[in-house]
Amino acid sequence: MDKIKFGTDGWRAIIAREFTMENVRRTAQATALYFKELSTKDKPIIVGYDNRFLSEEFARAAAGVLCANGVSVLMTGQAMPTPAISWGVKHFRAAGAVVITSSHNPYDYNGFKIKSDFGGSALPKTTRRIETLIDKQRVKSLDVEQARQRKLLKPVDLEAPYFNKITAYVDMEKIRKFPMRIVYDPLYGSGLDFLGRSLEWKRPGINRCKVFSIHNQRDPLFGGLQPEPVEESLGDLKNTVRKNRAHLGIAVDGDADRVGLVDDQGRYITAHKILGLLIRHFIKNRKASGPVGKTISGTFLIDRMCAAYGLELRETPVGFKHLGELILKERFMLAGEESGGMGVHHYIPERDGVLAGLLLLELVAMEGRPLSWILKEMEKEFGSFHYQRLDIGFPLERRKALLEGLTGHPPALMDRTGIREIKDFDGVKFILEDDSWLLIRPSGTEPLVRIYAESPQPARVRRLLETGRKLVFKYAK
Repeated sequence: MDKIKFGTDGWRAIIAREFTMENVRRTAQATALYFKELSTKDKPIIVGYDNRFLSEEFARAAAGVLCANGVSVLMTGQAMPTPAISWGVKHFRAAGAVVITSSHNPYDYNGFKIKSDFGGSALPKTTRRIETLIDKQRVKSLDVEQARQRKLLKPVDLEAPYFNKITAYVDMEKIRKFPMRIVYDPLYGSGLDFLGRSLEWKRPGINRCKVFSIHNQRDPLFGGLQPEPVEESLGDLKNTVRKNRAHLGIAVDGDADRVGLVDDQGRYITAHKILGLLIRHFIKNRKASGPVGKTISGTFLIDRMCAAYGLELRETPVGFKHLGELILKERFMLAGEESGGMGVHHYIPERDGVLAGLLLLELVAMEGRPLSWILKEMEKEFGSFHYQRLDIGFPLERRKALLEGLTGHPPALMDRTGIREIKDFDGVKFILEDDSWLLIRPSGTEPLVRIYAESPQPARVRRLLETGRKLVFKYAK
């Protein structure tokens, strides 16, 4: 039997290799046992899915297992963004949710995400418990039609509650009155049409914004692209922004919980700068305040901004579940990760690509300036940082030796610059005297190491990555 292991946000595997109907049912059986342990008998579980190959069939299989175990299920009738499913948990007071999605992973992957009753990703203690329950009992299963007849499974509309929530969160009238040209790229995923529909929600025709959508139909192969809003996947978005002289381009990943951004000049804007833009917007335009969270791989720009604005800053390991805990338990104003996941207070502890896109539209509408101008002003005040990441193969069995070597025998200098601080709570991060940094972080589940570098100087980023590569190879054997 395949071992099922939950990673930073769910269990993911290659379709028809490990991600099979049998293994989905095994995982669903353990999930049913877990929720029954919580004594949530009177609360349903929502089951949703994305636009990947066989996602609906996998979702039906999971729902059938939950129902066979006496768990009532609310099931979506179409692919939905993950944050819409997460908000549905809160709105319908469900015990949690199962989402069949592999988010930004390549087309041949699928995944099994679990959401808890607070509307965010299940905490590590939850997924660890579910792992221990796999194969503890024989899998029970019902056909979904039988489940419907027994009233254990009911259809649910998640669109209306979701659109009501996100359109109430931003100043939609301000956005609709500003004549913006927007290019939207859902990368063939489950966020199809969601940005344009949010602009028309309950106010059809009363909208001066024009949305040009690309990659806006279902394609389980994602048009040959990686469904992740990174620069390598957004060439068409950049070109379409330039062609239509748009104010900005917004992209979301395969399950619409991450955001990507292109400015009015057709330039890709990193997620680091997106978080900076949102902090600036919340303080300057929305008159909000509160702590900010970022992951260890996040930009030093955020440190400078929080210091200038007098905001508390907390740094967490990589994985939005850690940031979600800050939003949930400590009411953080904003939290963001380098992969494009953005979360906000007064919502759910969940990243949301469509809502982040609306907030960026609100920023441009409120300031009445091109996004490139706003970025320039932010960098004029807080400095400009350049960032790159490099992934290289590395044997899993050498992971411990690498981490111990880096912390026990750190270099005295990097790129002829002194090291000011070393952080080792998720990989090893070397922070230099000029605020440049190098992070070496081995994967816990894949045979690779991720090397991250940032510096005010582009040339130094390249040199730091090379330094990191040499350090990693030193411990590879």
